This record gives sequence, structure tokens and C-alpha cells, in this order.
Amino acid sequence: EVNDVNTTPYFMYKIKTNDKGQKDSTVIYAKEWTQLAQPFLNIDINSPSLKQQLQQSIFHDLTTKCYSFTYTPKSVADTSSIKSVLILLDDNNNKLKDIFIHKIYHHSDTTIIEALLWKPTNYFSINKTFVLHDSIINKNQLIVNWKH
Repeated sequence: EVNDVNTTPYFMYKIKTNDKGQKDSTVIYAKEWTQLAQPFLNIDINSPSLKQQLQQSIFHDLTTKCYSFTYTPKSVADTSSIKSVLILLDDNNNKLKDIFIHKIYHHSDTTIIEALLWKPTNYFSINKTFVLHDSIINKNQLIVNWKH
């Protein structure tokens, strides 16, 4: 999909929403798209380091007609920022339907919670919540669209 975005002249744009609900949209190009997609592209569940940390479970959901591959830390004491990865495949054609990633990490005295969604051939979104001493101090959302 990265190659497709880099070689096809899609009309691409990003929409940023801050914690006050204010939105700002901007046209982007392939290079910026690739930079913005890094939170997804940096996670390779097949890498040896992540395979050691994550356990996989598979569920065939007859209602949604998809296979769910869920990856969660093997240990409750795990220090990885990745808390879960959910990959949905269409059971008719084995094509990717969605990727959901939940991450929690710390920066100084702030906890950052990320909810990432990848909708193949359409868009991805990154929702971030910043928590300081159990109080939300900031929220923002980024949506990057490359197909309509």
C-alpha cells in the first residue's frame, strides 16, 4: 500500500483536530503521507523482537465474516508501548479490512494513550490522549485520507 501511495497521484489530505474541537485540513503529498504513517509502519508483528513479546489469538467471526488476529503482551509486566494489535481479514478473499493498534507510553510525567486505525486504501487515524496525574490535559486526532 505504501508503494501504491508513492506511485499513484491520489488527492491526499490530513485533518487535525485539537482538544477544543478545532479542525485544520491540509493537502499533503506522498513524502508527508509516509512520515505520518510511521506509527503504523514501525510496527512489524513478524519481527523477532515483537514475536517474543506478543501472543497471538485468532477468531473467526461468522457475524462480521472476518478473521480477527489479536496480538497482546505475553506478560502483564511487559514494558512495551504496544498494548494490543487487532487485524481483521475478510474471510471471503483474505483481504485486509482494518488494523487497530492500542499503545500506551510515558514521556516525562505524562502518559500518552494512542488509538490507531488503518482502513486500507482509504485512510488512517491516530487519536492521542495526554494524561497527567489521572487528568486528561490534551486530546488530538489526525486523519489522513488518500482515497475517496
